Amino acid sequence: MSRAAVIDYEAIGLETQAVCNLANNEVLKIDSLIENINKSATNIINDRIINYQKELIKEKRILIEAIDTIQKDAELLKQKGTVKSDTDYDEYQKRNELVEKATALKAKVDSLATNKILVIEELINEELINIGNLAKDKLIRESYGQIDIKADVLEKINQLPDLVVRESALLLLRESENKELDFLELVKKAEERLERLTEELKTKNKTKIINQIKEDMVKAKVDNEIIEKTIGSTDNIDSIKQNATKEIINEEIRLESLKIILKTIRDRGFIVDTKKNIKINRESNEVILVAQKATGEVAEFKIYLDGKFVYHFDGYEGQACQEDLQPFLEDLENIYGFEMEEQSVIWSNPDKISTQKYQAIDTKKGKR
Repeated sequence: MSRAAVIDYEAIGLETQAVCNLANNEVLKIDSLIENINKSATNIINDRIINYQKELIKEKRILIEAIDTIQKDAELLKQKGTVKSDTDYDEYQKRNELVEKATALKAKVDSLATNKILVIEELINEELINIGNLAKDKLIRESYGQIDIKADVLEKINQLPDLVVRESALLLLRESENKELDFLELVKKAEERLERLTEELKTKNKTKIINQIKEDMVKAKVDNEIIEKTIGSTDNIDSIKQNATKEIINEEIRLESLKIILKTIRDRGFIVDTKKNIKINRESNEVILVAQKATGEVAEFKIYLDGKFVYHFDGYEGQACQEDLQPFLEDLENIYGFEMEEQSVIWSNPDKISTQKYQAIDTKKGKR
């Protein structure tokens, strides 16, 4: 018997975990930055540097809380079992909400890497340099924020939730032409100044940022050709980071999907030569895996990133194909949280046909 079909599936757990892994990497980078501050500052830490550290710790806490929430939500959805149709709106809504949380976390990680962390690091470096060079009492007072500011304006500035905006506003107030600005005008000017500073820092540190992005992609085992293509796709640092994040997540989903299917079919008695029988086409986001039983039956899988895989079971007699196929699908659903949405049989033939061609059908077109 020879049988081929397309399975539409959702493996939200894979994507959300990939995003959480990215966020965890950013947490490690924040820890590294804090450690470097402590090493550099040693005996010259002042209140402003302590505040910078607190801001970094706050961002770290936000990331950790988001990671924890997403992972718990993903586990709850997995435990609820498979959603069988579009009519199960509540469950689809929960899955959509989980995707939205993961998307927001991904955007947060990208923004931190190429914007806020970059600015905080620069402010810290400037502060350390300034403290080391201070000699006059007036400058020392200014370094600690003791400058002549209207009390009501200072109170409002200190209530701003974002430290880097607060710092930008305080720096502006060191300039005499800004001391008469009202609070809203000052905040607007501070945000504009911060935006210019961020862009300047991206230009100044472009090589460093690009190297870090490359390092992250290499660590994620993204193909070298895709890395170079991503890096050279634009001059905009934010876009490069976003594209790199997408490729890192895609690579993790691809590899994890492959591992899951590989383990499942091995558990069902198939043998796979990973050196010869697994091929990855990153241009088409396709992984081809061929497995065989000692008795001669063959299973071929084409796994895609758009939410489907194609299976082709060949060399079976009668209904023996179903004896391998159904447990395989049940394992994917029950053990790994793959949500099987639709199965479309491309063709089925009672004869042993190993040369007949088949094509993948994208059954998701037109769906919700």
